[in-house]
Amino acid sequence: MTSHEQILSAMKTLKLPSMRRELDECIRLAEAKGLSYLEFLRGLFGTEIRGREESSRRTRRAAAHFPVQKDLDDFDFSFQKSVKKARVTNLAECRWVEHAGNILFAGPPGIGKTHLAIGLGLKAIEKGYRVRFFHADDLFEEMYVHAASGEVERYLRKILRNDCIVVDEFGYLPLDANAGNYLYKLINGAYERISLVITSNKDVETWGEMFQDQAIAQAILDRFLHHCEVFKMAGESYRLKSSQDAGSDTGKEARKRREKD
Repeated sequence: MTSHEQILSAMKTLKLPSMRRELDECIRLAEAKGLSYLEFLRGLFGTEIRGREESSRRTRRAAAHFPVQKDLDDFDFSFQKSVKKARVTNLAECRWVEHAGNILFAGPPGIGKTHLAIGLGLKAIEKGYRVRFFHADDLFEEMYVHAASGEVERYLRKILRNDCIVVDEFGYLPLDANAGNYLYKLINGAYERISLVITSNKDVETWGEMFQDQAIAQAILDRFLHHCEVFKMAGESYRLKSSQDAGSDTGKEARKRREKD
């Protein structure tokens, strides 16, 4: 076995896949640029570090369970003018996750609340944080299932191991007493420990209407809003605009066909 083969075998044994994959290229660059041994090793180990960081990001993205990948760079601030780009750009630094702050995007359907929540969640993942996304109805369903087996507390502890939890479309359905209690336990467990991002079609002023127990509602609001940045969004629906644009394009195509005929 040659020295080159022995090194590749050792890298495989030590589980250094990026270094093993990039070894020949690093050797070529070192020879071409006349790098010292230390410079060569620094570059070689750098490939492994970058490879592991990317692998970790992929793992965190998969564990987040985002329904789609929506980047902040793709958000149309010129259409959704109720949100200031500078304000969102500042949040993209994720200092709010570091300090266990919360974010609320409130407003009517179709205006980009979920896009912004996912976009910020992806930024948090890039910064090394663990994120978990839930549709609100799915989250409560999971809690009911685990409550039936006596494991709801264990389930809550599991999801609270994340650094940020995104709850999407909260407020579309009223909550029974059990759901209100589960939400209180989640928000109380997260309070000043991990971040929550919630999107809702209702302003917080009307959240109390969803709860059967007003004391629970007040306790939830007090904890969630204590360290929270609130976005009250308005404007036209992206989905309605897309549908209208598609209809307009279809109409133009039909007119062109008639003109040809």
